[in-house]
Amino acid sequence: MPDKNPLERIKEAILAAIEKDSSAWMDDLEEKYPEWKGSRVLTKGQDSLTFGFDNDLADKLEVGSPAKPVIGTYIQKVKSHNRKQGRSKQRVRRHSRTYKNHIPVQLPDGQWRMVSSIPEVKAKRPISKSAAKRYTGKDMEKLIADAIKDTFK
Repeated sequence: MPDKNPLERIKEAILAAIEKDSSAWMDDLEEKYPEWKGSRVLTKGQDSLTFGFDNDLADKLEVGSPAKPVIGTYIQKVKSHNRKQGRSKQRVRRHSRTYKNHIPVQLPDGQWRMVSSIPEVKAKRPISKSAAKRYTGKDMEKLIADAIKDTFK
């Protein structure tokens, strides 16, 4: 006589299969977003499994963040450098610049802009989208079917 009821064995097999697959899923996401490494969450309960990432960057991509105004003063330390004026070069000593309610930001093309607010980050939902794709429909049916087959071999 088997020591566990068949439904209990099926439940445990499905949870084990999802735990194994979610680990591979998180590996894929960490490869795509290396800054998420080390922030995995995988909690196994008696009848449940919770997995994802505990990371501010992951949260911003998943949920987004509203625009935030720059408040206060920002002091920029400027190193000594050469300044071109016409045909001559002039040496500028190191100094600091103080900005009130603004910060300087360098754009990808190398130009500088003064901004008074940090722009909003739109939610891209990489975790939700990939989890929904992986754990619904035919993929999930196959994962469950394989787990049950392996349990009752």
